[in-house]
Amino acid sequence: MRPILRCRSIFSLRPDVLFGVVAALLPLSCARPVPPPAAEARAETPVPERVSLGFGWPAGFTARVTGEETSLFVSDADREESRMQMSYRVRLEPNAGGARVQYDDFALPDPRTDALVRLAEIPGLEGLGAALRPSFVVSTDGRFEGAPDLDGVVAAINHELDALNARPSGPPGGAPLLPARFSAALFRRHADSDWRPMVELWAGREIELGARYAVEMETRLPLLAGVSIRMAGELHVSGRIACDDADRAMRCVELRMASRPDPDALAPLLEDRDATPPAPVVLSALELDETVRVVTEPETLVPHRVSTARRARLALRLPDGSLRSSSLDEKKDLVFHPESS
Repeated sequence: MRPILRCRSIFSLRPDVLFGVVAALLPLSCARPVPPPAAEARAETPVPERVSLGFGWPAGFTARVTGEETSLFVSDADREESRMQMSYRVRLEPNAGGARVQYDDFALPDPRTDALVRLAEIPGLEGLGAALRPSFVVSTDGRFEGAPDLDGVVAAINHELDALNARPSGPPGGAPLLPARFSAALFRRHADSDWRPMVELWAGREIELGARYAVEMETRLPLLAGVSIRMAGELHVSGRIACDDADRAMRCVELRMASRPDPDALAPLLEDRDATPPAPVVLSALELDETVRVVTEPETLVPHRVSTARRARLALRLPDGSLRSSSLDEKKDLVFHPESS
């Protein structure tokens, strides 16, 4: 059996023997296929293109993003639901030791017409036009490093929402429907789930175009802060494709991946009913399914389309024996229109 090809961080790749990936897709250090006899060697099989995926957004990178996002979080004590078409701008700004990803210029649907309207053009909502998505910091090699001062950012946004909702005349005409309040937990999930499929999941990997791989990777559990789990799945890599209708150079590739928790990694996380003494709070059940589809420029990971779906369910057993359950369902379909790249 050939060894699994280990990557240096988020996930590892090996040729998927279930789908008959040939030995020619392995690194040069692995066995090569025997050359055909001279009489049959007139038409050589093209060597698959090998690509290094790297985070290389240019300085000052800016893109307009349009699309739809849905999210439903349910727990025993809370429910947060959103479904929104939107448009916004994403910018890359310098930051010590890496870069800051900044969002602004949000446009949301006018409830009277469903047409997108820029918040900056609605009196009383100017401040929210640059605050509906948290900025976050990433390293030079594309690792997510957090959203600084998130609690302060959320408090400022909620202060503006409170003032808006307290107006005797109500929100101004044409104002889009907005949540009454935002939470730091919601923003933290947004930041992580934005960057991971765009860049972090792929940065630093080497792949061959047209190949299919078995995948191992670490993912942060969306409902348990600070807990990660090893996932197993399949990665499908396309050949070169157009980034958009105007792309004649075929600069992009499509990456499609579906994953679930590795059973061997899941078992230790679940409760041990025979443990002595019993743990005060234990994970009783966990389900997690993730799918990602990205159209991207592989040499820089400048995205052109990102579609994701994530479904998570978990149950915690408390010291009194009661169960606390929560679930999260998220979907995104976003199109990026780079203004500079």
